[in-house]
Amino acid sequence: MDEAKHTLQTRQFFDAVAPGWTARYTQDAAVAARIARFHDAVQTRLSPPASILDFGCGSGDIALSLAATGYTLTGFDLSTQMIEQAQRADTEQRVAWIARGKQGDNLPFEDASFDAIVTSSVLEYLPALNVTLGEFVRVLRPGGWLIATVPDMRDPHRRREHWFRTVLTLPGVATLARHSRWREGAHYLQISINRMAAAAWQERLQASGMTPEAWPEFTGPLLMLVAQRP
Repeated sequence: MDEAKHTLQTRQFFDAVAPGWTARYTQDAAVAARIARFHDAVQTRLSPPASILDFGCGSGDIALSLAATGYTLTGFDLSTQMIEQAQRADTEQRVAWIARGKQGDNLPFEDASFDAIVTSSVLEYLPALNVTLGEFVRVLRPGGWLIATVPDMRDPHRRREHWFRTVLTLPGVATLARHSRWREGAHYLQISINRMAAAAWQERLQASGMTPEAWPEFTGPLLMLVAQRP
């Protein structure tokens, strides 16, 4: 896999959808529910003003919601357009917003900087997933938490996506899809590369040095991973 090319494609995708991203939280109940889900996961493990990194913060909706309840937030994203959307929404300047520069997969933070990392549907895009998980361990304080959502491959919607991904590999299909009403979905499925079973995610977290919690047997399209740095 060409990591640089994949990173560019991912940045282009999220730069393009950035202007309407926050609207998805107000217009789609399933997307809006992500905020409450992360809130619950954070609040049962940490009290304000714990320091939290929102990795892949997008337009900042989850970070802003957590900041409003007293947590100390840093929002980090690959897409400069997403960061600009987040900055405009942050009228009280509660969050430190940082766009990924040219540092590659290394995070621009000191060791043991955060009490928790939240990352909503981001790990699926990372070509250097193991490197990033290692960076999470580095920037988390001892006892710190990683709270992440990833595609749950047991969900029927994910099985349909698997079929569509297979079709997109056929000659000419991806090109046709880019000029159709399915272009956003097709682009998404081409950059969403880490689509593993729950047990495989658990193995990755353990290999990085974190201790994952157990999770429910089935949670719908998104599986929430929770792991702690020893």
